[in-house]
Amino acid sequence: ETGKSSKDYLNLLQAQQEYQHESGQTLEDWLTLFTTYLKKTNQVISDYKGNGNYSRLIGSYHPASGKVLVAYWYRDSRWAGLNGDFSSFRDSGAGACPAVRIGG
Repeated sequence: ETGKSSKDYLNLLQAQQEYQHESGQTLEDWLTLFTTYLKKTNQVISDYKGNGNYSRLIGSYHPASGKVLVAYWYRDSRWAGLNGDFSSFRDSGAGACPAVRIGG
């Protein structure tokens, strides 16, 4: 689901019973998913220019700055990008993927 702010996504994870064992993706989660998906499919995720989307890494929320990391693939230059975004900003091209931690 896209179009929500990072704060909206964080609130969903904290308030909804079905998300009780989930957390937001971190940069490490996104890089792992990015490289695994690229290797398996020869395609990229979060293709900012191609599909007009990017990922809010709400597991990397920084309360002091009010920002959350965003990650994307920039097709024109063929590089992955990382930036900070205000947690209250809404954009129809941004989404957040939850992550489930396994183990201890």
